Parts: sequence; C-alpha cells; structure tokens
Amino acid sequence: MKKSVLICVNLWLLILFLVRFLFADVAVFAHLDKNKITIGDNVRLTIILEYTDDVKISSAAFEGNLSSFEIKDYKFSQGRKKYIIFGRYVKKYEYLISTFTTGIYPISPFSISFANSAGVIVQAQTQPLKIEVVSLLDKESAADIKDIKPPVNIKSKSFKYIISVLLLIFLTLFLRKFFHKDLPSAILSEIDDPYKYAVDELAKLENANLIKEGKVKEFFIILTRTVRIYLSKIFGVNIIDMTTYEAIRILREKNTDKKFLMDLRKFFDCADLVKFAKYIPDEKVIIFNLETAKNIIEIVKPLPPKISEIKNGVKQ
Repeated sequence: MKKSVLICVNLWLLILFLVRFLFADVAVFAHLDKNKITIGDNVRLTIILEYTDDVKISSAAFEGNLSSFEIKDYKFSQGRKKYIIFGRYVKKYEYLISTFTTGIYPISPFSISFANSAGVIVQAQTQPLKIEVVSLLDKESAADIKDIKPPVNIKSKSFKYIISVLLLIFLTLFLRKFFHKDLPSAILSEIDDPYKYAVDELAKLENANLIKEGKVKEFFIILTRTVRIYLSKIFGVNIIDMTTYEAIRILREKNTDKKFLMDLRKFFDCADLVKFAKYIPDEKVIIFNLETAKNIIEIVKPLPPKISEIKNGVKQ
C-alpha cells in the first residue's frame, strides 16, 4: 500500500514538472559532468535555456557565478526550435572550468531575465551546484613519497675545485669591470656636438640593411644606444648602461617634461621587448620607433648660442 502511494506521488510530481516545463515561458537548467575533481582537472558546465518564441531574453550572463574558477573555454549555441508542437526554442551555454585550490565550491543559481508576452520583466533560475576539489596526494600516494636523503659531505678535492671555480669567476668579473669601467665616459668625452652625432648615427642606421637582413634586435640595440648617448650628453648624466627604470628616474630628477618622459619610457619598453624578450615587431612598428627616436632628439635639441654671448666670449 505504501509503495503504491509513493509511486503515485512520484508520478504526480513528474507530471507537474512536465507541465511546468512545457508551458512555462522560460525554463533554465544547469548540469556538471562531474561534481568531484582533483586539482587542475576540467569540469564541463552546461546551461540549457528553453523558451517560447513570444519572450525576449534581456540578460543571460553567467560568468559572474564562476569567479572562483578559471574559464578555459566556452561555447554558445544559437537558439533553435526544438519542440515544433509546443513552439519552444532551446539554447545551450557550455563552459570548461578548472581550479588549482582544494575545497568545496558552491555555485549560486544562474539567473535569466526576460520579458514575457505581457511585457513584464521576470526571472528564471537554475538549481544551485557544488564542486568538490581534492588534492592529488591522497593517503596511498602520500605513503609512496620517500623522505629526502641525508646531507652528503663534500670531499676535500671537490670543495677545492668549487672554490677555484668561484675565484676564477670573481676574477673574470673584476677584470672586466676594471678594464671597461671608463668606456661609457670615454664615448661621451669624444662627442663634441651631440645633436650632429645622433642625427648622423640615425641616418646611418636608417640606410643600413639590418631590417631587410632580419637583424631586428641589432637594429634596436643601435637605435636605443644612440638615444641614450645623446641624452647622456644633453643632460650631463650617464644613462648608457642603465635600466629603463633607472634612466627614467635619473632624467626625472633633471625636471624633464612629463610627457617627454612618458614617450621615452614607451620607446625604451618596446626596445627592451625586442632586445630581451625575443619580440619581433612588424615593419610599421620599427619605422614608428625610428621616427620616435628622431622626435626625442629634436625635442631636447640644444639651442644655438646667442650672438651677444658669442661676442662676449670673443671679447673675453
């Protein structure tokens, strides 16, 4: 008797669900292909939207509910007619999500806002979901992890060999620094007219075939070094071998124009990407940086001495 009553109740609930599903303006459902994963595993979330042709969907954004996950891929299907008899359409949203932190992650219900046939804005939402993320190290795998080996004593010969290598490296660095420490200063001291120097160097670079030969990195090395030598001579500070950050900081202390420093930093940053990050810009970007270098030189071009100053100098 109890069994038959239970069956009748379940059938009645099923009929109510079907009636609600077939005759509701909008019905939305969410499904996970798995509820328990290990760190880094992917979970496919599917959201199915069923609606009649007389409603207007005003919002269907679900990414906000997935802020705790990394969305690796997503796919949306176009609305298509599914039930010809009932005139209903179906639309599917699929997300591939993952996370690298253990724990239980509840996913709040996904909501759909729409205007029904009477023009009233209402909402439909899914059931809440939950994903459990566990560690890769369960009890069995943790038992397989072996302890680290005890420290190994270095033999006397090996220790002497390591000390010798370190001393050789230190000596090499010291000699290199000693013999090259005055090189940037020597370059600056040889330049009498920085403007002429920079213009001539950029003209040589522009007429060279480095870009056609694919030597983009060499092109930017010469380009930025010319600008750095020029600015070092103009502002009286040596920024030839400084990093971009150090060079901008030093020039800022010289009360240099902020707009000029912003353009200069962009120029140096682009060149750094080419020189150190293997970035290969297209020809338009290369030409743009060459023109930027010319503009930098023109902006801080030294003013010619006044006639009165020349006469005073001659009189003296």
